Amino acid sequence: MTMLSNAFGIGLWTILFWLALGVALGGLLARLLGSTATSTATALGLGDFEGKSVTVKAETSHLADQLEAIEGVGPQIAELFHKNGVHSFAQIAKMTPGDITKILATGGSAFAIASPTTWPFQAKLLENGWIAEFLTVGQKLIAGRLPVTGLAGIGEATAARLQAADVGSVEALAGADVAALTTKLTDAGESISESRLTGFIDEAKSILAGDFTKLAGFFGLPAAVVGSRATASYKKTADVTGPIVGAQGLLSSLPTATATATGGASMLPVWIGLGTAGLLALLCLLGIVCPKPLTTNVDVRGVVITPPAPAPEPVIPTGSGLISRLLEGKPELVIYFDTAKSDVTNELTPESAKLKEYLDSHPDTKLSVSGYVDPRGDAAFNAQLAKDRATKVRDALVAAGILAERIDLDKPADIVADEASMANERKVEVKIKDAGEVAPAAAEPAAK
Repeated sequence: MTMLSNAFGIGLWTILFWLALGVALGGLLARLLGSTATSTATALGLGDFEGKSVTVKAETSHLADQLEAIEGVGPQIAELFHKNGVHSFAQIAKMTPGDITKILATGGSAFAIASPTTWPFQAKLLENGWIAEFLTVGQKLIAGRLPVTGLAGIGEATAARLQAADVGSVEALAGADVAALTTKLTDAGESISESRLTGFIDEAKSILAGDFTKLAGFFGLPAAVVGSRATASYKKTADVTGPIVGAQGLLSSLPTATATATGGASMLPVWIGLGTAGLLALLCLLGIVCPKPLTTNVDVRGVVITPPAPAPEPVIPTGSGLISRLLEGKPELVIYFDTAKSDVTNELTPESAKLKEYLDSHPDTKLSVSGYVDPRGDAAFNAQLAKDRATKVRDALVAAGILAERIDLDKPADIVADEASMANERKVEVKIKDAGEVAPAAAEPAAK
């Protein structure tokens, strides 16, 4: 692995990271492309589909429930249910009367007369084995419709009056106009108040919504009929035959079967690859392990390639001279002088072009020009010498094309530079000064 990292000029961490992603990608491709195996055996085991992910599906046949047992459902309606994928009492029990009405509408106008209000409730009773209670419901229905006598407050006498007014069923009563029905009963000599009729109509509408609890109360049945009936249970076994697709563990319990498993390889390589790559990325994010530049590289022919050596430090002249350098990305000039001299070196003019270019691209900046001397000689002479050196450097910069207003003469705190040799101290520093930057305060000369 180390030889590989050196050969290609990349770090070991980078190789591991991309190798982990490659494992994940390879596993995903194998999973997507998949494979197919077909096997027939007395009892198929896991080995028949080793390394595959399969889904067990079995096709079995079931007898449809006798839907005609529901009061109001005849052979034609039962056939209509079958065409719409409804074959059991359990399916009907989960429907609403509105759901059933939509199925009836697919059969045409001949089925519009059917009233499915109680069908889900009846199916629930049959599904859960409440046979006696189911028979009770059938006996109380009149031509499949709910009699008004089931409503609270309506006895046989009131039912007869409503029957005479053509509202002898809950369905008819729910659709009646209370004002018209009151007038009709009054004209027939019956005295039923409009408020009482309103209560009957509201209750009829509530019953027609198909609420199992209200229907149980309507028929005088216990609330328990809407749940599973408590009864004895038993187990039985049976042989299963028929096509089973994608079978694996299920087939071990079958005597004979033909199975086809279609699927890709395991997802384990995908998760291992993604997990490893994620861990490496996390370690790099936390700064624990990260790619580092190589100090030496080896090409594919085994030749050692050594990175270029850093540029040597500039040599400080012993007399007149100049050093051009970058300080934090900004150009800087240091002009050196002979002892007690202020003559500017001829090298200043071409090197000042770097300063001018920076000033042109940064209009808010200026140049700071500061002069220094070595510690020898009279203090007053030295102060004037430092000033003269700085002034002549400024004039040379102006002559090179830099505007005078972009140059400040800044007296340093101490004109004697803190350097290791006399030659280092006889100089003028030209630096970039940002907007608002203030030069250090100059030290006052001591009183003599």
